[in-house]
Amino acid sequence: MELNETILNQMNDGIVICDPSGNIIFSNKVSEERLGSLLHGVTKVKGQNEDVLKYKEDAITLYEESELPMNQALAGIFKQNLVMLIVFQDHSSESIWLSINTLPIKDNDGKIVSGMITIRDLSERKKTEHRLTILNGKVSEKNKHLKVINEKLEVLTRELQLKNNELNSFATRVAHDLKTPLNPLIGFIDLLKIELKEFLNEDQKEVFNLISSSANSMNVLIFELLEFAKLEQSNDTLSTVKFSDLFLEIESLMTAASKEKGGIITIDENMPIINCKKIPAKQLFQNIISNSIKYHKENIPPEIIISCEAPSSGNDFYNIKIKDNGRGFIQEQAKHLFEPMYRLHNEKVEGHGLGLAISAKAAEKEGWKIKAIGVEVKELNFKFKFRALKP
Repeated sequence: MELNETILNQMNDGIVICDPSGNIIFSNKVSEERLGSLLHGVTKVKGQNEDVLKYKEDAITLYEESELPMNQALAGIFKQNLVMLIVFQDHSSESIWLSINTLPIKDNDGKIVSGMITIRDLSERKKTEHRLTILNGKVSEKNKHLKVINEKLEVLTRELQLKNNELNSFATRVAHDLKTPLNPLIGFIDLLKIELKEFLNEDQKEVFNLISSSANSMNVLIFELLEFAKLEQSNDTLSTVKFSDLFLEIESLMTAASKEKGGIITIDENMPIINCKKIPAKQLFQNIISNSIKYHKENIPPEIIISCEAPSSGNDFYNIKIKDNGRGFIQEQAKHLFEPMYRLHNEKVEGHGLGLAISAKAAEKEGWKIKAIGVEVKELNFKFKFRALKP
């Protein structure tokens, strides 16, 4: 018996054994340290001084006396992992969570001679579970709050998109309405200049030239505004675009302006094939190249070099680079280059500062990366990143 007690006292779980009358005949050290005076009430619903309540796992339902683990063991019932919550009504101690197994002990004739329960303390685990439950509740509340915010943001985004569409439609209508009377006006001015050529003095000719120049400038502005608005309304679909052909198209459109300035456009032979929307891509590069021709250095013909770097190892982006020998700019000015109506050089050059804004908007809408690198008084570099077409 002493050997058995020694073994039972070395166990990590509490052990309590009662005779058929419910009297304790053995309790090991673990059970005594954890339960103390509560040991004397293992067969009673309430404690010795009726100061505790014994709840089941739901922490709501109280144990009936017959359901108590020791009483079940003495009734010959074997159970595992019965959970009990012991609450001190006077709050003198913290509540205790226990996991209890019941074991009836019988003699050779099958008669129950005692009942044994093993007790494991679950208090720390239950505290942790409780804290996690509270934390999960707070997270759940936060998630609900975030969901409400996201729903509001979605509504605001849709409203903003609607307003942008209305604004773009308005800008398109206004531009068309302005363009309608402007075209015949420009025609009449040119006709009058021809018919009255022999009757006008130099001052009068200068006035006619000024009127014609202003009307043409207005026409260019309206065209650029239309191009800017078209980007939002574009329904162009993805297609396989050969950039070599794309740049040749742009070069042919720029031929007259380039030859007038004595310019040269050089296109790399190793241009990629990209899966993208052709119209925005064409607008992007056409405006960049147009600006390179427009803002060349005085008495120096524009020279534009269009090159391509293939994707490096672990990278699936082509780097398209457009370099010119124009006026350049200091890098601090780069952030303003793509702003509508911003003009880096205020000299009398045709345009209204919308060309690069159109390029930037096209790039942003399609998720392309664009970067301007300025070298003051030397050159201007634009770098673009396009994802390679998967084989």
